[in-house]
This record gives sequence, structure tokens and C-alpha cells, in this order.
Amino acid sequence: LEKELSKLEGAKDEEEIKASNLGFIEGPSSNSSEHLPTARFGRTTLPDYYNWADKGVVRPVQNQGNCGSCYAFAAIGAIEAQACIVFGECGKLSEQEAMECTNLCVGGWDDWVYNYAYSKSGCTSSAYAYYQAKREECSNAAFRARASKTIVTGWYNLHGQGVDMIKQYLYSNGPM
Repeated sequence: LEKELSKLEGAKDEEEIKASNLGFIEGPSSNSSEHLPTARFGRTTLPDYYNWADKGVVRPVQNQGNCGSCYAFAAIGAIEAQACIVFGECGKLSEQEAMECTNLCVGGWDDWVYNYAYSKSGCTSSAYAYYQAKREECSNAAFRARASKTIVTGWYNLHGQGVDMIKQYLYSNGPM
């Protein structure tokens, strides 16, 4: 781990790296009361192996750089996966706009991105590229075109569910 941490650009020591890349923000403890769950739980026997990446639904790992934007990458990845599974629209979406228009580089929660995508009737394509330190604070978001089939209509929080329920959800609904 120390070897990998020292590879980070501009890092002086392990404590500086931890201080700038690790952290926790208290978040929502339950489902959004404003949105109905969209989960489909088809009780079925699960295969021994199933991987959405093998199906071309999950994108390769990305680098968020020295920015607490993991929440934006996670939520955008889930929206991309759903657009791909449900509509066959497998395009790349913009983590940058999701990050700028929610909580910037200081961490956050996927619910914030889903709420944003809901309020804007979808997500922007990756044409609005990710820049680690860019903080435009949502400038011109209203004028950006929304990618087809990315309107968020609801989501479901599996907080507190057991491993079997999570496996069933992943198999029945896709990546989360």
C-alpha cells in the first residue's frame, strides 16, 4: 500500500496523501422519501458466476485524482449501467458535472447525484470531461445537452440489507 500511495502525483508523505484522499461525510440513513424504489427483485436461483463487466455494462476503473469525487463516479457509473441495460444506450456520462453541481471535491453521497440528475432531466455526456481540480461550480449546466435515456426517476437504498439481498439485486437489476 505504501508503494502505491507514494506513486500519487505531488505526494510528500503518507499522512499528506491520507489527509487529501481519505475521509467520510455523514450521509442519508434511509431511502429518499421523495422517490419510489425502482428495484426489481425476481427471486431466482443465482448463477455461480455473473459479472456485468463481462457484458460490457461496467466501464474500466477510472482515476478521480486528488479529488473527493468518488460519490460522483459511483452514481454516474450506476446511471450509465442502467441506461445500457434498460435502453441499450451505453455511452459515457460526465462525472465532472455531477461533482460540480453537488458537493465538488469534498466528498458526498450518490443520492445527491441522483437528485441532481432527476432535477435536470438527465446527465450530461462525457463531452464535458472530468478535470480533477476544476471547480466551475455548476456553471452553464442549464445549457448543456442531456444524454439520451439518462433521466433518473427513482432509486432504492439497500442500506442494512443482507448479502443475499444485495446479490439478488445485482443479478436482477444491474450494478450499483
